[in-house]
Amino acid sequence: MAVARLLLECVRCHTRELTYLDAPEAEVFEPNQALSRHCKRCTDMSIWKLSPVMAPTEQIPLLIPPRAISEAPAAAPARTQNERKDVRVSLKIKACIRTACGEEVVTTENVSRGGMRFMSVMFYAEGSVVEVAVPYWPSAGNIFTPARVENAKELPAEGVTLYGVSCIPVHKGWPGS
Repeated sequence: MAVARLLLECVRCHTRELTYLDAPEAEVFEPNQALSRHCKRCTDMSIWKLSPVMAPTEQIPLLIPPRAISEAPAAAPARTQNERKDVRVSLKIKACIRTACGEEVVTTENVSRGGMRFMSVMFYAEGSVVEVAVPYWPSAGNIFTPARVENAKELPAEGVTLYGVSCIPVHKGWPGS
């Protein structure tokens, strides 16, 4: 069962493949940012890393008249690197959000070592503290950790809000640490 979908590239021959990773492969990929896989073109095992979406030789030609470009307002500079501390992995897995008002089971959009993103019909105020258990099993002994709602983006067409939460580190000396 796939938990992540990535565009990977062979470091030898630069062949690219859309790859579906299962949970163990995703756990290996996250810290290493690479996997050892068989390459059909190299006919051998090789290292595969994330592929850029478009190689420099594959740029899509601009179909906007030059005059329209000069009239356009200046855009913010494009990000040149991932500014996040932890790598995000596209992962749809059950999680539980606990507040003083109760619990809600949600499905994550992506996760990282430091947080996750999920959609909900419930309201969580930006900056508020919740508890999250991920992964979540309804009849198991789940471990909840404190997290802060960092951002909320309403999606009116779907009738939900997309939330990003970051885990609050538990400091040494706290109970359970």
